Order: sequence, then structure tokens, then C-alpha cells
Amino acid sequence: PGLEYQLIDDNDTPQPPGMPGELRVRRPGTDPRRGLLKEYFRDPETTAAVWKDGWFHTGDIIVDTPDGLVFVDRKKHMVRRSGQNISAGEVEATLRLHPAVREVAVIPVADELRDEEVYACIVLKENFASGPELADGIARFALERLAYFKIPGWVGFLEHLPTTYSQKLRKSAIFGEDD
Repeated sequence: PGLEYQLIDDNDTPQPPGMPGELRVRRPGTDPRRGLLKEYFRDPETTAAVWKDGWFHTGDIIVDTPDGLVFVDRKKHMVRRSGQNISAGEVEATLRLHPAVREVAVIPVADELRDEEVYACIVLKENFASGPELADGIARFALERLAYFKIPGWVGFLEHLPTTYSQKLRKSAIFGEDD
């Protein structure tokens, strides 16, 4: 109670019900930060990035449904392909259903034509061999369950997913950039 919210696209345009958008919130009146995060400690740049136009940008992608607000994913976990926001978590959840997949992480990779491309990093279960046929089979499996624009354009097979001590994915290590 007492909070205003909007779901917006990347251009800060409010989204209609049923369309995903970033959640931004504020208090009505003269002090929109009242009861919310005032600022990041000694970090005015981050504070300015999250507090724009009197709104706190949460970084959460939400859909307004008839049953209420539904969380989709964190904005930084989205892949932006040809103007479409794709939830890495949704693609990962789908790929985990494939019988050969033990672990998966979906990340964006740069693409000249589409801005970003969906890259699926897959660790296979025992008794499965990596190769182009399996990569194609995994993509076809995803196509039966996801919208066509969410299908991984790239599938890479790894022995393990490189993670930090807190079990967050070390994306730079996937391409050998932080060895």
C-alpha cells in the first residue's frame, strides 16, 4: 500500500497488462524515495542508474496478469535478441528437461545482426557424447517447447560450469577470458 509501480520497456515506455517489463516503483508525493532505498553507500553512479525520473528501477522483469504481478527474471539475466527480451531462466528450465542435459547456463553473446544471441552452455549426463547431432537435437527439443525466437543459436558442451565460490556462473571463464 502507498507505492506506485509501472512496468516499462527499455525506452521507459509503460507496458500494457500481459507484456513483460522492468518493474519501477516510487512513493507518491514530494519524496519518492521515502521508505525505499535512498542511495548506495559511496556509490553515486549506481544510485543514479537505479533512481531515474523519480522512479526506482528494480531490475526485475515482471508481467501484470489478471491474477497479479508475476516475476519473469532479472533484467541482467535476459538476452536481447532482435528486439525480443528472452529470459535465460526460462530457456534453462526448458533445456534441463532434455534427457542428455545435466547442467545448463544460458548467456548472451554478441551478434552483429541480432544485438545478442542465445548461447546454451551444457554439461551432459554420463553416457552422452557431445557433437553437432546432439546440439541440433537439443535445439529441436527446445523448439517444440519454446517460441522460435528463444531457441539457442549456439550450443556449447562443457565438462563443468565454471562458478564462483558463491556458485554464480563465471561467464568470462566459459570463453577462457579469466584463466
